[in-house]
Amino acid sequence: MLRSFDYALHAGLFAYTENRPDDFTRLAFWTDVWQTLVSINFLWMYKQVARQSAFLPDNEKEFSALLDAFVLNKALYELVYELNNRPDWVRIPLQGISTLAARERRRAGQAPTKG
Repeated sequence: MLRSFDYALHAGLFAYTENRPDDFTRLAFWTDVWQTLVSINFLWMYKQVARQSAFLPDNEKEFSALLDAFVLNKALYELVYELNNRPDWVRIPLQGISTLAARERRRAGQAPTKG
């Protein structure tokens, strides 16, 4: 679901700003805010429903690591798919991979890289 939220917002953002490129940066900030809020709410509800399940780690650090691994796996799958089918959309999974990499660098205490 988290990757689906990412696709929904980026597909809409790219379509809207195709003829309004000057709006991209301003709107990208708000799409990031939207994605963060939707993802937080989705994960909170997911944990509420699944909290007694054996597959859900009790430890928040373990949960985050597992979640990131699944999201990265899905984004890499999407990257291959887009390269083979819709090269114009390759920036959506690349952005997701970049976001995950930046999050991991922050966790490791490394300075973010530009690019």
